Amino acid sequence: MKFFRFNLFLILISFLHLSCSSGDGKNVQVNGLQGPYVEKNDRQLLISVVLENVFTDGGLRYPLHEIKDSYIEIAPHQSSKGTLFAASLNIDEILNGDVKELPEMSLPGGRALPGVSRGKLPASAFTIDRFPNTVIYVGSEVFGIFVPVKGLNVGQGILTFRYYIKGHRAGNLSVVGHDANGENEGLLLMLDLNETVKQKLKDLGYL
Repeated sequence: MKFFRFNLFLILISFLHLSCSSGDGKNVQVNGLQGPYVEKNDRQLLISVVLENVFTDGGLRYPLHEIKDSYIEIAPHQSSKGTLFAASLNIDEILNGDVKELPEMSLPGGRALPGVSRGKLPASAFTIDRFPNTVIYVGSEVFGIFVPVKGLNVGQGILTFRYYIKGHRAGNLSVVGHDANGENEGLLLMLDLNETVKQKLKDLGYL
């Protein structure tokens, strides 16, 4: 037990060394990443993150067949020389639940989704070059995306922070360490779609 506590202490110290605290309407900052950011463009919800230590020479756009008029895009990021990972999602499809029937999934590798009572949500998983096991989660009151990212330095831990949009609580951001097989590290952004949060996002012009 002492060894476990010591390792957990080292993980937390390492992570806090790389990031600032999430609180007072400010989102946690993870070393080597910019974002994730959430923006609105017409009826599209744009979720993006820049991976400063992942490099690509070309880009691609991957359509999400389960969500109409939605896609994932990978492209070189001009200012950081890293890679931009972006999801453009049809807001109406997500809010109205007009998506194809999806199987329930947990995190890649089988661990329970943090903050979800059943540990699973209806989801679609797919693999893009350099981004294996990307997952989109579509629940009745939550929407999420898991972006695989290596080298997050949290061991097998899962650290969850509040996520804010323009200073308003909108969900959770989890930094997911590797599993028992040394795989499936990444960022998990879960946006609440309950009535309280939806009203706040509407007031901000996001919905």
